[in-house]
Amino acid sequence: MALYSSKTKCMLISNKQMSRIHNLDEQLLPISCGDTPLERTFCTKLLGVYMDQHLMWVDQVNNLLSSCYGTLTVLRRLKNLAPFQVRKTLTESLVLAEIVYASTVFYPLPQCQLKQLQRLQNASAGFILRKIPKTNDLKYLNWLPVIGSIEFSLMKVTHA
Repeated sequence: MALYSSKTKCMLISNKQMSRIHNLDEQLLPISCGDTPLERTFCTKLLGVYMDQHLMWVDQVNNLLSSCYGTLTVLRRLKNLAPFQVRKTLTESLVLAEIVYASTVFYPLPQCQLKQLQRLQNASAGFILRKIPKTNDLKYLNWLPVIGSIEFSLMKVTHA
């Protein structure tokens, strides 16, 4: 028990309004694991998903964008060496899978965050096609737009 008590933290989850009304950010929580008081955290990473105390998903989307754009930067170095199908497969498995992963947890996202994710998907399509993508290019690649992918994943979970 003592081995893991140093790694264990606590987080109080509420919405912004409730937190503001009851001053939850300043509340001291006397929670302990054995004799060790638990450190309070306001954001944590759980199974690859960044969660904050208000479930706003800003950290999740920002980390996702940073990671995926970094992956695309590395893939762009290979674009002249890799044929179309290899570029498409790499992008789908390394970038698009990241966008959809755990999307059912943080659905619905604000419109501005959905636009950021859509821009990432468009940049991915541009890498594969070696041009600035148009609306029909997503259909050519057999991709749903980001919101469609997220809603499709949500439907699979709810109707399974």
